[in-house]
Amino acid sequence: MAAVAVSHVYPLGSRLNEQGRLEVGGCDVVELARELGTPAYVYAEDDMRARARAYLEAFRARGYEVLFFLDPIDELWLRLPREVEGKKLVSVSKGAVELGTEEEKKQEESAREETSERFKDLLLALRAALQDSVRDVRLSGRLTSSPACLVGEAGDLSPQLEELLRRSGQEVPRVKRVLELNPTHPLVERLQAFHAAHPADERLRRYADLLLGQAILAEGGTLPDPAAFSQRLAELLVEATATT
Repeated sequence: MAAVAVSHVYPLGSRLNEQGRLEVGGCDVVELARELGTPAYVYAEDDMRARARAYLEAFRARGYEVLFFLDPIDELWLRLPREVEGKKLVSVSKGAVELGTEEEKKQEESAREETSERFKDLLLALRAALQDSVRDVRLSGRLTSSPACLVGEAGDLSPQLEELLRRSGQEVPRVKRVLELNPTHPLVERLQAFHAAHPADERLRRYADLLLGQAILAEGGTLPDPAAFSQRLAELLVEATATT
């Protein structure tokens, strides 16, 4: 990947050219990605939401360029295998993320194994608490400042495309996504400490629901039960501000 800032945003107006390749704003995306040296992309409804995605944090921190796609037809095109000089175009919002040189990846893998062991019990508890809502709960390699984000697996429809298909009258089953946690965030560290000290405390379930709701809101999503989320948040604020 090119070590340049996350900055280019390609506007609406996508189309397939005569070679069957996507053009965005008059640019051939494959040629553009080759020029930038990046195989990574993100799909979003608009520029502001694209830039706000939490799963861009590690890419931004390393100065990696990411292609932004803002038209629903783009995602349909991207669902087919696309390559740039032998490298697959990959979504920054799907699957696991490993950035850096091979040496850096080895060092991070070693550190990740140690961190995973430390957070093992918390991850198990959160998976149990959120099993009806998410596919998995795991530590993230793409977050630097946010506590959590929701990502898909390779081949999953994005929430935006799911909604688009439903609006067109198609029946689309809801796909559970993966909740990723930032192990260096103070909130996640405190949750780990809380669970270690109180492994049977039912409050963890409430905290898990709030953490999931925060991840949904952060990506511009819609909460399944806004009233319940609001109630849990109010209860947490009461606890936090209670005098002794």
